[in-house]
Amino acid sequence: MGNDKIVLLNKDSMMMEAYIRRGDSEIHWEGEKVNHFELIKRIKNEHPDIVRKIITQVKEKYNVPEIRSIIENVDIKLPERLSINKLPSNRKEFVIKLITLRIEKLMNIIQ
Repeated sequence: MGNDKIVLLNKDSMMMEAYIRRGDSEIHWEGEKVNHFELIKRIKNEHPDIVRKIITQVKEKYNVPEIRSIIENVDIKLPERLSINKLPSNRKEFVIKLITLRIEKLMNIIQ
């Protein structure tokens, strides 16, 4: 994804939400390709206790400051000769938002 798109998604929460909603799973359900959240909902309908347990575990371990710290420091020890490969701060912010929004959407599935 290009830098211009990253900048737009970081600034526009509605565009970010649409981006997340459009993400298709590579797993098909009864021959139909569905997005990640629809896939989880369908699995939940078949196995509610298992899905509730797993999402509860994710919720318990969910820690935004820790996620932010990991992403912001992911390339901190990158050798100088590879500094061109460091993630720009706007891409790091995009990843943080993407993870946060996906986990929040996931947690809403069991409510």
